[in-house]
Amino acid sequence: MSFILELTVVPRSSCNKFVQEISGLKLKITSPPVDGEANKKIIEILAKSFSCPKTSIRLISGDKSKKKKFHFLQIDPEKGQEILMNIIK
Repeated sequence: MSFILELTVVPRSSCNKFVQEISGLKLKITSPPVDGEANKKIIEILAKSFSCPKTSIRLISGDKSKKKKFHFLQIDPEKGQEILMNIIK
């Protein structure tokens, strides 16, 4: 039981929010991409949005890139898609 989420991160935005675009899912965050602060903020936002503990979310690729891939250990794919659809409405 796990869910993989791929998204593009836009740091130094005016607010934290998900945006669905033709190119894929984007997450705008206020944090700058300095010393891993953006990655920490992303995990906080994802944990709150998906109602799961931060410890159950792993960054599996894109540590220093805008394109990132996250693995949710406690969410199955169907539930993850359902939550995601509600977030981007």
